[in-house]
Amino acid sequence: MSFKVVNRKGVVIHLLRIAVLGLLCGGYYLYLKELVSPPFWITAFLAGCCGAFFITPRFRFLPAVGLFGLILVAIRFSGFLIFSIMGESADLYYFLFDLNYLPLLLPLIISWLFSYWALRRPGFIKWEVILNGWLLFFLFFSQGKFELNLLPHPIYLAGGAALFLLFEIIILILTASSCGSDRKTILVFIFLLIMIISGGFIFFLGRYSKGAVSQGGGLVKPTLFRFDFSKYIKLESEITMSTDLVLLFREEEPSQQPLLRRFVLSGYKPESGFFMAEAPGEPPQIKTIPEEKITLPDPGWRDRNDSLQEYFLVNFDPTSLVAMNYPVEIIPLTNWDSSSFIRNYKVTSRISQFLTWELVDSDGADIPQDEHLNAKAFEFYTEYGEEQAIFDLAVQVTAGLENRFDQIMAILTYLQEDYFYSLKPGVSDDGNQLHHFLFESKKGYCSYFAFSMSLMCRSLGIPSRVAVGFFTDPELGVMNIYPVRADMAHAWVEVFFPGYGWINFDPTSQELAPGEDFQFGSLEVDEFLSLVEEILINRDGLGEEVPPEIDDMKPVPGWTFLLKESAGFIIKFWYLLILFIWLLLLLVIELSPRIRSFMSRNLNVRMDCELKLLVRRFALSGLNKKGDESLLEWAERADQAVHEASFSVREFADLYLKNRYGQEFSLEEYSIAREHRKMINGRLNQGITPGTCMNYLIRPFRRKR
Repeated sequence: MSFKVVNRKGVVIHLLRIAVLGLLCGGYYLYLKELVSPPFWITAFLAGCCGAFFITPRFRFLPAVGLFGLILVAIRFSGFLIFSIMGESADLYYFLFDLNYLPLLLPLIISWLFSYWALRRPGFIKWEVILNGWLLFFLFFSQGKFELNLLPHPIYLAGGAALFLLFEIIILILTASSCGSDRKTILVFIFLLIMIISGGFIFFLGRYSKGAVSQGGGLVKPTLFRFDFSKYIKLESEITMSTDLVLLFREEEPSQQPLLRRFVLSGYKPESGFFMAEAPGEPPQIKTIPEEKITLPDPGWRDRNDSLQEYFLVNFDPTSLVAMNYPVEIIPLTNWDSSSFIRNYKVTSRISQFLTWELVDSDGADIPQDEHLNAKAFEFYTEYGEEQAIFDLAVQVTAGLENRFDQIMAILTYLQEDYFYSLKPGVSDDGNQLHHFLFESKKGYCSYFAFSMSLMCRSLGIPSRVAVGFFTDPELGVMNIYPVRADMAHAWVEVFFPGYGWINFDPTSQELAPGEDFQFGSLEVDEFLSLVEEILINRDGLGEEVPPEIDDMKPVPGWTFLLKESAGFIIKFWYLLILFIWLLLLLVIELSPRIRSFMSRNLNVRMDCELKLLVRRFALSGLNKKGDESLLEWAERADQAVHEASFSVREFADLYLKNRYGQEFSLEEYSIAREHRKMINGRLNQGITPGTCMNYLIRPFRRKR
C-alpha cells in the first residue's frame, strides 16, 4: 500500500498518537530514571517518531526495518568512533553514552514501529489503541497492592492514566467521525467518556484511601490537600517535608515532649516490611474518631497516670484519631459556627510515668505468661524474618548484657550515636533499603531508625512494634496549646514490658548527616496565635457531640431536612447518581415506544411505535436509516442485508405506508405488521454480539427515522 498524505484531521490524530506514546515512554523512563538522563530519553523518543515520518513514504516494511536497523547501528558506531578519536579522556563519555543508549532502544523501536504502521495503514490506529492499553498495563502492573513507588502520590498516576485514556478515546472519535458517525452521537460519546474518566479517577483514589499499610508501606488515607503518612511508613530514598499546620493539641498537664500516636505497625514480613495487623487475641486498633463517646478497657498497667488531651484538626482527615498511648476514653466534641477547625475531640489516655530502675527489674522471662501478651502474640511481636545480619548486629551491640532493658537501651544508644539523621538516605544497590541504612550509608530519617530498632529487639526475643504519629515541641506551647506541623510527623518504637505495657522509645539520632543542612520549618506565629485565641474564646462552649436519638414518637422530618440529606448524598455519591441516570435513560429509550403503543388505541400511533422499534433494532445491527433515504429505499436495503425468505422488511413498510396514507387499515393488518416486526427482530438478535450490545449501551442515540 502506498503512503497517503494525511489531512488536517490526520495531523491531529498523529499528534495525539505521539502524545500517548510519550506518556508510555515516560512510564518506562520512571523505571530507569537513575540510569537514563532526560535529554537522552526525549531524543530517543522523538527520533523514533520522526524516523517513521521520513522512512514511511519511501520504503515498504522489510526495507524500512533494515534501514532503521542500520541507522541504529550507525549511531552507536559513530559514537564509538568519535570517543575513540578523543582518546582515553573520553572513556567516561562513551560509558555514559552506552549506559543511556542501550536501555532506550526499546522505546525508540516501539515509537518508530507504531508510527510506521499508523502512517502506512491508517486502520492500524485502532489496533494501536489496544496495544497501548496492554503496554500501560505492563508498565504499571507492579504498582498495585499499595506499592506505589514510581510516583510520590497516586493522583499523579491517576491523572496520567486519565490523560492517556482521554487521548486514546479522542483518537477513536476522530477516526470514527471520518466513517460517517453524526455529530450528536460523538457529543454524547464524549460526555459519557468524561463520566467514565471521572468515575475511574475517583475509584482509583478510593482504592488507595481504604488501604492499610501493606507490601512494605502504602497510603493510609491520601487526600489531595490534606496531610497523610505515606512517606513516613515507607523507606524512601529521599523525602521532602511540608511545614503546613496539621492540628492543634492541648494537654491539661504538659508532658515532656509527648508523642501523639496515629497507629502502630505490628506485623512484619521480610518481603513486605512492617504493616498494620493485630496479634492473636489482641483487640483491633482504634484508628477513627467515634461518632459518640466511647470508653476503652483499662488494662491496669502499672505506673500510668491520666492525661486529658484536646485535639483541633486543621489540615487532617477528620475521621483519623491521634492520641497519646494508651487511650481509655474518646469523646467527639461539637464545633462552633465559622470555626477554623474541621473536627474537635477529647481523649483521656493512661500515659506511662515509669522510673528507669522499675523497668530494669522487669525481666522478660514471664512475657509469654502475661495476660496481655500470650504465647502466640509473643511469637507475633518477635517475628523478624530470621534475618541473620540483623540478629548478628543486635548480638554485637548488646554483647555482655543480660537484662532486657539494658539491651534495649544499648540498641537505642547505638542508633542515636553511630547513625545520622537525613532526608536523603540514598538508594540501595540490591533494593534492601534497611540493610543499606544499617550497614552502608548509616543515615536516614525516623522510619529507618524505628524499623531498625524494632527488628533488632525482635531478633533478641524482645516484643516490639513501630508507632507512627507526631512529636510535639513543649517550647512552642501557648496556654498548654501546641501546634503540630506536617514536618513533625514521626516514627518511634514501642516495647512491651510485663505489667507496664507498651513503653515508648525514640531511637532517632539528633545528629545531621555530614554535608546536609536541615532545619524544621518555622511556625507562622500570627496564624497560630489567632487559632489559639479562637480556641480560648470558644472552648467553654465545647460540648460532647451526641448523635441524634431515634425516637419513634418523633414527627416525620420536614422537607428542609430531606433536601439537606439528599444534597449531601448527591455530593458524596454523584458518580453513582450519574450512572443511575444514564441507565434509567437507556431504559426509557428502550421502553417508551412499547409503553406508548400499549397505552394507545390509535393504530397510527401503534404503527409509529412498531417502526421505531424496528429501525432501532436495525441500527443496533449497524444498518442505520439515512436521513435522506425514503422508507421503501431503506426497507429494500434492509432486505438485502437480512436475506430472509420467510418475511420481508418491504412488506412491513408497505403496511406502514398503507396505515399512514391509505383509506382503511384494520386491526388484523396491524397484527400482521407486528408479527413481521417480531420475526425480523428475532432474526437480527441472532447476529448481535456482546460487543454490539455494549456499543448500544454507550451510544444509544442514533438516527431512528
